[in-house]
Amino acid sequence: MSKKRIIAIAVCFAGFCSVFAITNTIMLQNAESIDVSGSIMQADKLSDAGGGKFLITIADGRIVVFSESFGDIPLIETEILASSLRDADREELENGMTFSSYDEVLRLLEDFGV
Repeated sequence: MSKKRIIAIAVCFAGFCSVFAITNTIMLQNAESIDVSGSIMQADKLSDAGGGKFLITIADGRIVVFSESFGDIPLIETEILASSLRDADREELENGMTFSSYDEVLRLLEDFGV
């Protein structure tokens, strides 16, 4: 193979890698900027992924739901401000409320205004 051909292949490969890296970076930035707060996953999708207990608590001043299956990653981050709740509800959530089914979680969130 000639030296010019090897250089041309190397330049093309470098260009391909650059385009791939830029595309990947853009996709990651867009994924991080998507606002999923306040959204609730569909119950049918969660029935498989969200087995176990659910914890509803307050994080960063808002109601948040965790699942044993997801560990420290919030399953749901609502826009419901803890300051908008009654004192008794806020205290209960500050201590954390556990539920064994996703339907119970949805019912409670509906009561709070989701």
